[in-house]
Amino acid sequence: MTYRVRVQGVFDGLTEDQRTELLAELPTLTSGGFSPEGGLVYDSALRAFTFRYELDLPEDATERLACTEATALATARLQARGYGHRALRASAVDMSQIKIRRR
Repeated sequence: MTYRVRVQGVFDGLTEDQRTELLAELPTLTSGGFSPEGGLVYDSALRAFTFRYELDLPEDATERLACTEATALATARLQARGYGHRALRASAVDMSQIKIRRR
């Protein structure tokens, strides 16, 4: 099953060097799509951020598991870069449940 998961949070306690680094890598409107690596989007205020993951999970997976997996991936990525964060929350959509209306 494929899930699209958004993990949202707030940056916390960024150093000036981290702020400069993030601003230099500021995403554009076309970046940050859903991907296994997790597209990351944030604005120049460096307050809130969103990771967008597309995860392929076993057939018996649930939205809760997808959220847990994506949150763990986001946390690991933030910690690897040394970015403080708080208030993580996730929401998932099972892509097999999406109905496409054709004209």
